[in-house]
Parts: sequence; C-alpha cells; structure tokens
Amino acid sequence: MDNLERFIDIHSHVLPGLDDGPRDVENTMEILRLAAMNQIGDIICTPHYIDGKLRYTPDRIDELVAKLNIRIIEEGLNIKLHSGNEIFYTETALSALEGGQAKTLAASDFVLVEFAPWVRWQELIEGLFHIQSAGYHPILAHTERYECLIKGRGERERVQTLRDYGFMIQINAEAVMEKTKFTKYVLKNELADFVATDTHSTRTRGPYLKATGAYLSKKYGTGYANRLLYENARKLF
Repeated sequence: MDNLERFIDIHSHVLPGLDDGPRDVENTMEILRLAAMNQIGDIICTPHYIDGKLRYTPDRIDELVAKLNIRIIEEGLNIKLHSGNEIFYTETALSALEGGQAKTLAASDFVLVEFAPWVRWQELIEGLFHIQSAGYHPILAHTERYECLIKGRGERERVQTLRDYGFMIQINAEAVMEKTKFTKYVLKNELADFVATDTHSTRTRGPYLKATGAYLSKKYGTGYANRLLYENARKLF
C-alpha cells in the first residue's frame, strides 16, 4: 500500500478512564505510539454509549480528545484524535443522539451502532432503520460478531441486504486476520465499508493496522484496501 501514507481508524477505545479501554493517560499514550508505528494518522475515539449505564458526558469526551491532541503534538506523533461514540442500540438510542447525549463520528451524520451478539435479524435491521429514519448513516460495528449474520451462507448473504438498504459495514482488523468464513465472504464480495481496530489496549485488539493493510492489499487489491482503511473513512470528515 505504498500510495497510502496513513490509515484512518473509525472505531477505537483509547480515551482513558471512560469505559473498558485504558485506565490512564500514560496507557493511552502507549497505544497511540503503537498506532503511529502502524501508520494510523486519524483516530475516531468511540467510547461505549449504553443508555443508563455509563455516566460520562459528551463534553468529557471532547475535553479528553482536546487534551490528548495537545500531548500528541508535544510528543511529535503524526496522529489526530476525533470525538465519537459506539452506541449500543436500545429504543432510546435515537433520542440520545438527537438530544446530544450520544455522539456521531467526528461530528458527521455517521453513527457507529452495536447490538448484542445474539440479536435477532429482524431486531437488528429494524434498529438500523430507526437510526436511518432520522437522517443518520448507520455503520454496523464489528459485523463479524452477530449470530444472525455469521452462522451459514444464508445468514452471510444478509450482509448484502444491509448494504442494499444503505447501511454500512465495519469489521475488526483482528477478525480480518483470523480469516474466518464470514470475513473472507464479506471481503471477497466487497461488502465491507470499513476495517477498524476496535482498540482497547496494546494487547486486546491493539492498533495493528499495518499488517492488516498489507494483507488486504495483497489478497483483495490495493484499491479495495484503500477504501476500507482510508477513502471511505475520509468522507466522515
């Protein structure tokens, strides 16, 4: 991927002390140094938003992003952080978005949405429609986790239905490198829109996009790899 200098990571839990990501700023900086080594230039910070269960505010996210961007400049890292959320879908998710309690990705109209792994197909598609109906562009987080999509070929083909309805598909870099039937099917048929790290630490789903980018480019072509890791994400800004 010689023509691509930096990746854009749209799904990352790197803000300290908010959810199940790093505990403090020093842990965050360790992750960001590793991200820089992996050619990641922009990171959208997406702490979990689960209605009624997490108590941090959108202002707190913006405050941490601003402080960390200063620290990044001081260290000379070629990275910029942006604000967002990974929103766990409930019936109140849309009202949280419209009321400003939950954040879109980088102040765009794109929304990173997750469901329980055992969500039923009808519930998943109705939830995404609910978000879309208000003018947002839903991105389904870590699509490789949902049982209603991965059990067999018939279920895998539902991903095409999601795309036909205008929903966007994100898969995790770790899942790409595991080369499961689901990820190979989605990538071979160019049904994914984003590959992101879902980083939580330097170990658990770390920011390892460099090897993933090389694999995607070799296996599925540089053009598609660029779209997955950079071009599609650039539209969010």
